[in-house]
Amino acid sequence: MARRDTHTTHVETTLQSEVVSNRVVTIPNLITIVRIAAIPGLVWLILAERDLAAVFTFVVIAGSDFVDGRIARRLGQVSALGKMLDPVADRVLLLAVAVAVTIRGIMPWPLVLVIAGREVAVSAVAIWYKAHGVQLEVRYAGKWAATLVMFSFGLFLGVAWTDGLWDWVPTLLDVAAWACGVSGAGLGWWTVFLYVQDARAATVRQRTEVEVT
Repeated sequence: MARRDTHTTHVETTLQSEVVSNRVVTIPNLITIVRIAAIPGLVWLILAERDLAAVFTFVVIAGSDFVDGRIARRLGQVSALGKMLDPVADRVLLLAVAVAVTIRGIMPWPLVLVIAGREVAVSAVAIWYKAHGVQLEVRYAGKWAATLVMFSFGLFLGVAWTDGLWDWVPTLLDVAAWACGVSGAGLGWWTVFLYVQDARAATVRQRTEVEVT
């Protein structure tokens, strides 16, 4: 019984720790919408080989994810819309940049496939949660995985920007990019396993509640 409670209370404890409103117009939501709207411009910069501008834009867009979360908690503006939009914005950014850097040949396609596959798997799990009326709460491990992948993208863009400028900098950035990418992908797939475990626990709980009633 204790083991089941450990899995099934993950969503419950998260919901109890913060107040979620139904507000639509909030500062964090506006930041998230601007972040999504800026993604096509970032993709264009990458494909147009405007590498310095692409690196700067990517850092601003990726950094805004941290900013809107801090503002939401600090101002008490955590909203249901924001909790839905934020992971969507992250996945759109990851997948869009993944496609762009693969087309440019900046990032090795096997690593991109592993990262993109993880995002597809998480999306499939999220759809299952939605279909069964269970709210998917983002795990901290997933946030760290996304952060590492973001660093990886930024570092690979940095490799393209510094190529031909210095001899040792692109090599150093390439090693760091691979380290972040592989560790982020590995941690990301581990969170997929955790989400599946949570989904199974939620299914068991729902069946138990049905039997009790």
